[in-house]
Amino acid sequence: MARKGGNPETYFKSNYGGKVAKKAVGVKLPLELDAYVRSLESPSDWLREAAIEKYQREQLHREQAS
Repeated sequence: MARKGGNPETYFKSNYGGKVAKKAVGVKLPLELDAYVRSLESPSDWLREAAIEKYQREQLHREQAS
């Protein structure tokens, strides 16, 4: 929910075009990675893309192992 007086049209906007879950996933990162991610313009987009890439690699590995 947008803060009082905030613009709901731009609150938590993302460059990701797909559907996303209603609840966020939170993780603690190693210090160096945390500092890097927080320095990015769109840390949520970067983390989402990283998770998607890892998921796709693991799916491909599972398919090749079958």
